[in-house]
Amino acid sequence: MVKGLGCSTLDNAACYNMVATRCFTYNQATLITDALHGFIIQKTDFPVVYIVIDDGSIDGEPDVLKKWAAENLDVEEGTQLCKTMHYGQLITAKLRGNSLASFVIVLLADNHYQAGIYYKVHEYIAEWEGNAKYLAVCDGDDYWTDPQKLQKQVDILESDDSIGLVHAKAKVFDQNKNRYTRIYGNDKDEFRQIIISNPICHSTTCYRNSLRSAYENEKKNWDTSNWKMGDAPMWLWMSYYFTFHFMDEEVAVYREIKGSIAHSVSIDDRLAFHNSSLEVCLFFADLFHQGIEIKKQIYNSAYKNCALSCIYSGRIMDANKFLKEVPFMYRCYFILFALGYYLKKNISNYLRLNCI
Repeated sequence: MVKGLGCSTLDNAACYNMVATRCFTYNQATLITDALHGFIIQKTDFPVVYIVIDDGSIDGEPDVLKKWAAENLDVEEGTQLCKTMHYGQLITAKLRGNSLASFVIVLLADNHYQAGIYYKVHEYIAEWEGNAKYLAVCDGDDYWTDPQKLQKQVDILESDDSIGLVHAKAKVFDQNKNRYTRIYGNDKDEFRQIIISNPICHSTTCYRNSLRSAYENEKKNWDTSNWKMGDAPMWLWMSYYFTFHFMDEEVAVYREIKGSIAHSVSIDDRLAFHNSSLEVCLFFADLFHQGIEIKKQIYNSAYKNCALSCIYSGRIMDANKFLKEVPFMYRCYFILFALGYYLKKNISNYLRLNCI
């Protein structure tokens, strides 16, 4: 364990909240109430604050959040629901009927992500986020299904100081196909495994706030301008120093939605995302002095992801360029996969057009 990564003052302090849960959301008016429901069903014996940040949505989501807050939060009679802040509006209140659950709802007037100033959000919520021992994450289009999710994860973290993060399984729901497609999350969560293929669904995580603080301090010295991977670089950094614990149970639903950063409709955007992931993994391979074999596996994984994206987009020639860079056995697998994919797709199209 490196200097400064032990149990910090924050770990040992009597924190106001045991867990602070961050929920970033944008234009998810039809989905956000599922995430909120996943929060209010949590049963814990410690205080939790749920921080919901709406990044200037234009689909009516701020009104959905205000209506939900008025119906579910314990706002004192005679007080205003929303406070006007320099960045927009702020709602803070306890959950009605549960004194251990607090909500902080930040309604940004302008989209901070598009303006390149999303880092400022952490300044707005520092009062609540910085005073928690552990952090959890749930995006606005995902939601928790296990009422004991936080309680189980905190119990694990409290029992062993060598564990830095706890994660679990999530059911993947394809919003376009309107069905569940697979299970996301597994126990291949050591550094040398994560750097090849990330098994962690961030909406199932709970981790030490002190590690997040140490990571953010280290990150100041790095050029992260092209990183598009959200929390994944932090998982890599944490996993090098600490053990991760995998709960072999489903605790959440993870939605795959076309148009998101990781699931963009644009093939060029998807390839840019894969290229960013490659850059991040190679950065940490160099930072932690990994050998040539690990780097070969990183490149193979990146090329396979790029080839898959090209196949799904019908750009076979581009896929072939990436496949030339991977071992022969992988090349054969992807050729068979591509043939099967297009055969299935064409048969489905034929049946749809000709079977009335």
